[in-house]
Amino acid sequence: AIDVVLLTQSGPHLEQAASAGLLTKTDRYGVYRFSHDWIRHAAYSLIPEKERAAFHHKLGRRLWKSSSNMGLDQNVMLIVSLMNVGSDHVRDKRERYKLADLNLKAGKKALSMPSFPDAARFLRKGIEYLGEDCWEEKYSLSLELYSNAAEIETINGNFEFVSTCINEVVKNGRNLDDKIQAYAALLTSMEQQDDLEEATAVCADVVGKLGETLPPRASKLTAAKEFFKVRFALRGKSDKELMSMPMMADDKKRKCMEFLSLGFVAAWRSKSPMSALFAFRAVRLSLKYGLHNASSLAFAVYGATLCGLHIDVHEGFRMGQLAIRMAERSNSLRFLSHSLNFGAGCVTHWTQNVDRTIEYIEHSRVVGMDSG
Repeated sequence: AIDVVLLTQSGPHLEQAASAGLLTKTDRYGVYRFSHDWIRHAAYSLIPEKERAAFHHKLGRRLWKSSSNMGLDQNVMLIVSLMNVGSDHVRDKRERYKLADLNLKAGKKALSMPSFPDAARFLRKGIEYLGEDCWEEKYSLSLELYSNAAEIETINGNFEFVSTCINEVVKNGRNLDDKIQAYAALLTSMEQQDDLEEATAVCADVVGKLGETLPPRASKLTAAKEFFKVRFALRGKSDKELMSMPMMADDKKRKCMEFLSLGFVAAWRSKSPMSALFAFRAVRLSLKYGLHNASSLAFAVYGATLCGLHIDVHEGFRMGQLAIRMAERSNSLRFLSHSLNFGAGCVTHWTQNVDRTIEYIEHSRVVGMDSG
């Protein structure tokens, strides 16, 4: 159904309909709306059913072609939704690639809201528009559509389609950098399906390819050695000094941090010593190369370890609070949720009233839900 009609050269007809009470005009935006849903339904019913798909596509196309860059950005979800209804009428390969690109834009727009089901719907449709030779003809577009679809459908729990997307990227990706987003979706999907040991091993392998050698399995002794390296590196560093570190610039190390955080979650759930190894290596990378969004989780886990092993609960509390400050500054809901959980939920009760811990955990839950 059509809810919004933009002002066009058909203005006199729209004015006449508005005078009759069928439409309502908003002068500020130059927009006409049906004055009641039943009027909209009645108008729509006048279009023969067989012609409706083509009508939707034609209207969406007109809106697309008449929109400025700013207008397209604001209305891309509406425009693409209209054009997708008539997708069967699009035969030209160049036109289909253009629509695939528009669906990618609409998917990113939906993700920013965030609306994960809508984002997945647009990305899937974009993939449908791609042809058999898409990887040769439109490599970047194909890579973005499949990689983003794998990531979003992991959140939505559609793991069969996730596997299809990942296989496409792994098969056709030109290098490791192009496959990174797909590997991240693979790890997350494995973790959500409780394939924790395999996820941990894959993470160690990817991190190794990015230049940080880790064993596929770790003992408590290996984790302890990494812990004491971190403890030595942090000796004498104040909160101000740690918070004033520059942001991490090395692209490979940034990717390492992402995978270390993903591997930590899987390893922690399976109670593997690899969880500590992942977190402590992330702290060391942060100290050497600068802060990353994932640094907050790493410092939170280090603080939880100091408290949990009764090594230094006051230092552990300091690290936990520092982790929360890092996460809040990064504006990453995902890492804020993790940092609140580990940096406060596993630390605060050692030195503060338990009511404060409960508040942190509840805040962590809410933030985590908002981030998918």
